[in-house]
Amino acid sequence: MFDNTTFLKTNLTEKQKLQIIDKNNLQSVIYENPYNQIFHNTKTKNLTGGILIHIEGTKLKIEGSIHKYFHYLKFGSLENYTVFTMQDFAETLKTLFQNIGITPADFLVINYEIGINVFLQSGNPLDYLTKVKSIGN
Repeated sequence: MFDNTTFLKTNLTEKQKLQIIDKNNLQSVIYENPYNQIFHNTKTKNLTGGILIHIEGTKLKIEGSIHKYFHYLKFGSLENYTVFTMQDFAETLKTLFQNIGITPADFLVINYEIGINVFLQSGNPLDYLTKVKSIGN
């Protein structure tokens, strides 16, 4: 199942930027260059679903475990060992973008992690691992 995923939008408008900063209580960081202001939720992300929101200039990066975000919305904790279907994934993505305050248009998926949860009834766990060697090539 899809787990850690990174979304990138490179053409964020000033209006979108201000709405996202306000809605998500992003903190501001100014480095040596006062024109390069960065906004993020690094300090609070684990209290609000585990999703990192990072804005630098016109770039918006959204990064985190969609499975953990799903579990946070349903049960209030950041876990990723429960059953998580593709329908859950699609609905959680829709909710994520709504909660952040932006439509998913013009985003690139630049990274994703696929995982598998295997619930063992009995036997040697190594027997299960030999059956799950890779996904794809």
